[in-house]
Formats: sequence, C-alpha cells, structure tokens
Amino acid sequence: YDTCALIVTLGELGQILSIKGDPKNPVTQGFTCPRGAKDHERLYKNRVEAPFLRKGDHFERIDWEKGLSVVSQKLGEILEKHSSEAVLYLDYAGNMGLLTAVFPRRLWNDIGATQTDWALCSNSGHKALALHYGHSCGIRPIEILSMDLVVFWGFNAAVSSPHMWSLARKARKLRGTQIVVIDPRESRTAKSADLWIQPMPGSDVALAYGVINHLIQNDYIDLEFIKEWTLGFEQLKVKASKWTPHRVEQITGVAWRYVEQLGDAYASLKPSATMIGIGLQKCDQGADQVRAISFIPALLGLHRGFFYSNGNSFSVNESLVSGQALADKTPKIVQQVALADLVKGGGFKFIYISCMNPAMTLPNQHAFREGISRQDVFVVVHETHWTKTTQYADVVLPALTYLEKEDYSINALLLAPADQLRATKTFLNKNFFFKIYLTVMKTKGQPLPC
Repeated sequence: YDTCALIVTLGELGQILSIKGDPKNPVTQGFTCPRGAKDHERLYKNRVEAPFLRKGDHFERIDWEKGLSVVSQKLGEILEKHSSEAVLYLDYAGNMGLLTAVFPRRLWNDIGATQTDWALCSNSGHKALALHYGHSCGIRPIEILSMDLVVFWGFNAAVSSPHMWSLARKARKLRGTQIVVIDPRESRTAKSADLWIQPMPGSDVALAYGVINHLIQNDYIDLEFIKEWTLGFEQLKVKASKWTPHRVEQITGVAWRYVEQLGDAYASLKPSATMIGIGLQKCDQGADQVRAISFIPALLGLHRGFFYSNGNSFSVNESLVSGQALADKTPKIVQQVALADLVKGGGFKFIYISCMNPAMTLPNQHAFREGISRQDVFVVVHETHWTKTTQYADVVLPALTYLEKEDYSINALLLAPADQLRATKTFLNKNFFFKIYLTVMKTKGQPLPC
C-alpha cells in the first residue's frame, strides 16, 4: 500500500549511505519499512548489468547494439508473420511511476500488442466500488488521525501498510480512537485491536449485511444524508432485513452480540473510517464483499468514509501518456488471472515482460512456465535483477531501480502526485527504451508518433 517519501543520504563518491523516511511527510512520519531502508544494498547485488542473450542452457553477455538488434529484429519478424495480437506486453506494478509503468506502453499500443487487464491485485474491488460511487477513491490516509473509529476489514495493516497502522495507533493514543479488526486470522493487526471479529473466510457479505440490518433496525442511520445523496435505500433495506441474526451467525460463525457491538461502535463513534483490504476481493464473491462493506459509511452519513486504494483518485490522462489515445486501434485485453493457460496454449509468439516476475506471481505458475519455455515463443524480460522469470528469457534487458531514475509518482497514500528524484548515478544505458522504439518503427517503416 505505502508510497514512502524518502530521504537518501549520499557519500562523497555519490554512493548511497542510508535511506530514511521523510519526517516532514505526515504519512511517512520519518520511517520506512525494512525493505525500503535496505533497498540501496540491492543496487549492486544480483543485478542485470547488461543485455544477455540465451545460448542453449546459459546466457551470453552482449552489447546494447546487438541486444537491441536481436529484440527489434525478432519483433519485426513476428509482426510480419503473425498479427500484432501474437505479441504480448506483460507488465504490472513493479514500479508505479508514470514514466516507468505507463509511458513505455506507447510502443506496444502503437504496435497493437495484446495487453492484460491488470486485474491480478485489486481490480475487482475498484470496479465494485465504482458501481456505487462512480470512483473507488475514499478518505485520505492522513484523515485517520481525526477518526473516532477505524475498522480494518480484511486488512492486516500492521504488516502490509505500516504507515496507516501507525496513524491509527497514533489516533488511539491522542484521541482514544477505537480500532476494530475483522479478519479470519489472528493477524498482527488483530492482536493489537480493541475488538477482533473473526468471520468464516468468504462470509463478509453476510457480516456486512448483518451490521447494516442492525443499523437500520435501531435507527442508527442518517436519513437526511441518505435522502439527499443516495439512491436505492428502500431496496437495500428490504435486502438487509433478510439477514436475520440467526442467518448471519450460521454463515459467518460470528455470535450476534459481536455484530451488535460493531454496529453500536459505528453508530456512536463518529467519524469513522472503514479500511477495506485488497485481499478481501481475491475470491469469487470478492467484489460483492467490497460493495456490501462500502454501504456502511453512506448509511451513517459519511461521504466516502472508506479506504480501498486512492491511486486512481488523481485526474491523469493515462491514455495520452501511454499513447493509446494516439493509436489506430484498441489493443486486445486478456485476463491476467487466466493468462497462464493462454501462454501455455501458444497464442503468443513474442512476450515482453516488464515490472513483473510472473513466473513467481501469476496463478497457475506451472502452466505459465511451460508456456514461456515453448520453442515457438520468444521471451524478452526487462528486469532490474535476476529472477525466476529471467531464467526463461531469450533476451534479458537491464532496467533501472527507482533510486537510479527520475519519475512522477501517483499512488495510494500520497497526498498529491510527486516528483521522484534520481538518488544516485547508474551504470546502465537509460535511453534503451527509445532506441528499441526507434528501431522497431524503422523496421516497420513507420514514423514515430509524437
């Protein structure tokens, strides 16, 4: 979740001596996670330092000119022999900067390459919230400090979002904020909660509707807010009435007294923030779970009184940045969670992988690894470090870490979009993307789009 504001200390030779959280940033609060604090130690460990070309069962180091020539020539051959949909651009959230994650799609959008729906992590929840709120943005994390109740629903913040967890604990210390955790597991967050509710996995719709029914039946809702700002309350009321105490207990395994306790807390402790975990929507009924939980703040008269992820809350024309607005056609989009079988089936002849380690992170990894091992598939991996995925590549191209480049960051916890400054010099060629782009366009005999 966290997007840390960092202060990097350099030595006389420009080497990084330390990485610390920015104490002036109200969300980062002067600390970062152990990974962030040690990131500079990874700069020179296990790095992909140059282009590499597969030679049988090993890789041979090559220069940039040859590396770019091999990649662009093979891509040109695939485009000439097959349709552009036989080319797959596979990327994800390894780096979320606009210049790293979005801008490189210009090449693949211009080619017309197949891309994925980016649904592996949080897309179901975003779409679920958008059905009711038009957009999935909610409270800003800094607002946690002004809350009387913070509910971490399916959200192990103590591990996955230490800065939001720190804000919640600070609010509890300063103003007596109550912290409720809803999680089937006794997580680190649950162990520190004022109230831990333990529903059966996948039963959160029932629990949410039980709370909603309790709020409605006890007149804890804000009817004026509902009348002015919402639609469909009468339908929701009818649906919620079907979730009787007995039915909720049978499905969730939670005693009704705890449902009442949660509902009473929502009613008496205002304002509140409902922190909806991304893991909550990683199941068949995940989107419905997110939707049901998101109704609770609205019933209480709290406009967007939830947090899911605010990365898309800023108005950024990604279509223009990615070149999609300039392309002749819309690319074919395939489901990321079902990608392994498509790759195994040989539907793609050229796969370019960036900002992702799919041989370790995609569902059905065995099938995916089998697919990228096919003799009729050419695989290029653009990566900062040697990973499981690079083992299957025909060509490995080196990439810059966030410490070695400038970018523009937009993410969940930022108060505003922020410049990402280069912290240290790099030994890599920073212009290889543009060289690939120019080479491919030259191969196709097409001008370079603006």
